[in-house]
Amino acid sequence: DSGDILINDKNFKSYRIENIRKKSALVMQEPVLFSGTIRDNLIQRVMQQDDQYLEKALINANCGFLFENGRKGLEERVLEGGRPFSSGEKQLICIARAFAFDPQLIIFDEATSYIDSESEKNVHSAMKKLMQNRTSVLIAHRLSTVKETDMILVIKNGEILESGSHEKLMSEKGEYFNLVHHEMLGFKQNRNPEK
Repeated sequence: DSGDILINDKNFKSYRIENIRKKSALVMQEPVLFSGTIRDNLIQRVMQQDDQYLEKALINANCGFLFENGRKGLEERVLEGGRPFSSGEKQLICIARAFAFDPQLIIFDEATSYIDSESEKNVHSAMKKLMQNRTSVLIAHRLSTVKETDMILVIKNGEILESGSHEKLMSEKGEYFNLVHHEMLGFKQNRNPEK
């Protein structure tokens, strides 16, 4: 209800929303792919990019699986609901779409929520590459997603409780510290269900 959002030290309201959208990409919690080909999914907002550019976006996003086992790369078919791809593969293709768009601002909204732990490693790796030299905003409940960020904001009931790096927040032993320990405890219990 109060405060300002600044982009390059200017209130974001002073920018035209169309200009912000042209320089931004979003990777959502639930990956959305469109029926057609992988190429169709990469060039929704990026027109006139050559195959080499698009293939590089796929490789950067850890989508090498699209070139293996007889798959057709950019011409691989995507069916309704993103079939035949797994949740992790769909998320990687969505990250490739963001790579192809080459945004200045990238927003990840719970990008690792619906994927298994093996896929999570590939998605984290692709996210890390995409975030290089870009302003990135990560919205996450899985704390492993945010540990390496420059600034973590702990928000509860619409208020910022804490802010700082992972190391700083851990040393303060506040809300973030409690969340990390709670997540680690849950992870250990899931791995050792008899305990």
